Amino acid sequence: MKTLKKYKSLPVLFLLLLLQLPSYAQDTVKIIGDKHFLIGKNISWLEDPQNNFTVKEALSLKFTYVPIDVHNLGITASSYWLKLNITNNTNADKVLLELAQATTDEVIFMQLKGDSVIRSDTSGDMYVFNKRSYPHHHYIFDVLIGQGESASILLKVRTNEQLQVPVYAGTEKSIFQSLLLKDIFAGIYFGIILVMLLYNLALYFTVKGDNKEYLYYVIYIFIVGLTQATLQGYSFKYFFANWPWMANESVYISSTLVGPAAVLFMRQFLNTARNIPRLDKGFFIAFILYGISLSLSLAGIYRLSYLILQIAVSLTATYMLILSVILYRKKIREAKFFLFAWVVFLVGVFIFVLRDFGILPYNDFTYYIMQIGSALEAVMLSIALADKINVLRRDKEASQAEALEAVKENAKIISEQNVMLEQKVEERTEKLQVANTNLSGAIKDLKEAQAQLVSAEKMASLGQLTAGIAHEINNPINFVSSNIRPLKMDIEDMYGLLDLYDQTIHKDDKESHLKEIEKYKTKIDLDFLKTEINTLLEGIAHGASRTAEIVKGLRLFSRLDESDLKFTDIQEGIDSTLIILKSELGNDIEIIKDYNLDKKIECYPGKMNQVFMNILNNAVQALKECHNKKCTITITTNELEDGVEIRIKDNGPGIPDYVKARIFEPFFTTKDVGHGTGLGLSIVYQIIESHNGTIRVESEPDKMTEFIITLPRHQPS
Repeated sequence: MKTLKKYKSLPVLFLLLLLQLPSYAQDTVKIIGDKHFLIGKNISWLEDPQNNFTVKEALSLKFTYVPIDVHNLGITASSYWLKLNITNNTNADKVLLELAQATTDEVIFMQLKGDSVIRSDTSGDMYVFNKRSYPHHHYIFDVLIGQGESASILLKVRTNEQLQVPVYAGTEKSIFQSLLLKDIFAGIYFGIILVMLLYNLALYFTVKGDNKEYLYYVIYIFIVGLTQATLQGYSFKYFFANWPWMANESVYISSTLVGPAAVLFMRQFLNTARNIPRLDKGFFIAFILYGISLSLSLAGIYRLSYLILQIAVSLTATYMLILSVILYRKKIREAKFFLFAWVVFLVGVFIFVLRDFGILPYNDFTYYIMQIGSALEAVMLSIALADKINVLRRDKEASQAEALEAVKENAKIISEQNVMLEQKVEERTEKLQVANTNLSGAIKDLKEAQAQLVSAEKMASLGQLTAGIAHEINNPINFVSSNIRPLKMDIEDMYGLLDLYDQTIHKDDKESHLKEIEKYKTKIDLDFLKTEINTLLEGIAHGASRTAEIVKGLRLFSRLDESDLKFTDIQEGIDSTLIILKSELGNDIEIIKDYNLDKKIECYPGKMNQVFMNILNNAVQALKECHNKKCTITITTNELEDGVEIRIKDNGPGIPDYVKARIFEPFFTTKDVGHGTGLGLSIVYQIIESHNGTIRVESEPDKMTEFIITLPRHQPS
């Protein structure tokens, strides 16, 4: 029984030996024909924790064998020794080994004869690029063995990033054909990235409005392309060939910038600060992690920097995916495109990671999947931006159509109001008596002045302006009209008295007639009658004078010569505008004038009066909202070195910043539909600009609003 127990374990040992036989049979790499292939299953490895083993010490230790195509040795400070045997079954006098990991810091190739190194070659991104045996971003080494000969090879590798060792073996022709295909694919990839970058950069400079998403897209795509170029070794080859430190550092710099660039683009494109404000704040954690990773890499603490970078990438990518889903469920149109593009990119990353861990095979598809994913993402995000342009264009066309319809409706209302006003003016003028004949001329002048004021913007406020002027003129007219009847009665009494005197002259009994005259004088109260006649005449004279003053103001305001440049007293134009607005000002608004101009300036007087009318009228409207304080409008004129300055300031409620930023835009108004076209200040801006002047607005909420105009003294010829 003991003997049976002793030999009972032999089948198990035999089975273990059988399992190990294939691994030893696969140790030798045989190169047959013009082929190249991964040889990871023919490689065994040894960890060198202190990076201090000699070749003999390394060969004396036990190597670990794992039958996988590509060994992923993780993020480690250790060096690793890779051992393989290779046989040349081709007609060539040498074969090549290729390490297809461009970011490896150091690679030492050693061809052995027994325990001795007969050939060695050192490379890596910690050495200048031009010293490589082959000027390629992958590491390529000659194995000098003839037909039918074999050799033992050692590779010593180390890096601060994740250590992967995809090693290919093959003939020189097969290796370089493979590298050429990879370079062609890389050229196609970078071509796509460059086209997307230039196309959207052109859109950034040509599309008007808030278009920062194009700039963020360009930055993001540029960094994505730079990162891929760095990870594949193209940056080292073409940009930092003699600067190994920068070549190594660029891996960390580009990798830590790609995440924040993606976040900035997403925040701008999907407007996360407005659509999901609370969740948007979570991105600041990502910025902090990326900042820490970058700082550590610059300080030379590479492995910790790489670990934090991996954490930041994982958290950021997942968080962006979650937010995209949330925004998609909120029916945000742009989120659909972004989510699809981001999922495509993450699928590429996922396949890439599965390949690195040996779950998926290491082939052309899994090798190129990151470039394919990022290129598809770039194209789809560009399509998303193009869709956003189309949506904005449709919205703009719809809003313009609405604005045009509103303008037409306003024009119709104004036209109807003008007809009604003209009818009322005609009715009133028909009731005036002969004594008001001169005043009818004033009405004619008023209509002529009004005709000069008609423009695109004034049509919107003509009803209010005409009503105010008619009210101003109607007051003195009514005063004259009301004085005519009592004046007529007083004159008839005087005529009666004169008739009595005339009769007395031709009568013999003058004494009795004089008594009758005295009685009549007492009856009509002659002294009072004379006083009343003087008073009535003074009233008529005052009414006529006031009307003449209004007409003069209107003439100054309208300036029939406005099509010509004239040297004009700007202060006189302001005063004429105030006359027109007197009924609007009432008794509640105090006008404070601080005039300091002695010289005239060259301008279009009528257009400048239109500027003063629009600004002062806006000030009056703003002061109607002024409560519990004295309302004032302060008008100041100052001499400048080459021109003049006009300041119009009111102590009304002020203008919010968002309104101030758009106040001179056409059709922009804060009033309800039908109460303003939004053209007034736009026309003011154009008039000042046509005078080669400037206009700006300053405002403090609940305190004041001030328009500041500067004009040159002479207009250029």
